[in-house]
Amino acid sequence: QSSKFVCPLQHLAMSLVHFPQWTTANIAVAGLQVLGLAGCSSELQGNNAGYSKFADPKKKFKLSSKTGMMLLYSPALVVSLGYLKSALSYHEKTNGRETVTAGLLCLHFGKRVWECLFLHDYSGTMDADFLVPISASYALTATLVAHQQLQVTEYSHPASSPLFGLGIGMAIVGQLGNFYHHFLLAKIRKGRSDTGPTGERYVIPTGGLFDLVTMPHYFFELVAWLGMACVTQQLNAFLTVADMTSYLAGRSVATTRWYKSKFANYPPKRKHLIPFVF
Repeated sequence: QSSKFVCPLQHLAMSLVHFPQWTTANIAVAGLQVLGLAGCSSELQGNNAGYSKFADPKKKFKLSSKTGMMLLYSPALVVSLGYLKSALSYHEKTNGRETVTAGLLCLHFGKRVWECLFLHDYSGTMDADFLVPISASYALTATLVAHQQLQVTEYSHPASSPLFGLGIGMAIVGQLGNFYHHFLLAKIRKGRSDTGPTGERYVIPTGGLFDLVTMPHYFFELVAWLGMACVTQQLNAFLTVADMTSYLAGRSVATTRWYKSKFANYPPKRKHLIPFVF
């Protein structure tokens, strides 16, 4: 009986989710994405990525957080804009979602660059050795999602259109939720008063979903990426969401631990990432 249930699900996944052609390159990329599912491990073990609260004060080569974040997101934005320009110029028959996919990528990375320039109130530093691999990772992610979109021939499954609409809605809600909580953080930081061990000032964030989880902006970022995956319906896009979920889950746990180490009154019932769940 279980096999009778699994087979239809397998068929649904195979027909609704678009798999890449299994060339050597695509197999290698998918393999690397599967390995990325372990992204939470380093954060959970205390080997945290060197930015924001976890920048290593002993590192000699550093950048200001604002400069570092700009350099993190700008290459991915340039890549996304390039694919959007190409998508807008297509005249031959396409699958119809190239422009939307590239546009969502531009929205995501463009919003992050805009926030770096005009919203965030940075006080810390970024380890320079962290910059290159992460910046390259974002740019390659944008390239992967946009390029694999070009390989999809058509969307013929009956559930494809409803899933597309759901994806657009999730992407919009995710971006708005992420922006709102970034806005709250910027507002909170302007009035902070507690001084950290290296001179930075910290407070416990409140408002919005900060009252429920440590990192609501991460939660909404994942909602936006899952929405994009539902729009594209590509295997690589869903693996990207899985990799990001793993890393951001580990990062959120590490950040909760950090807050608890600095504030004895940190809300004990506050979850890490997903309201009421995790």
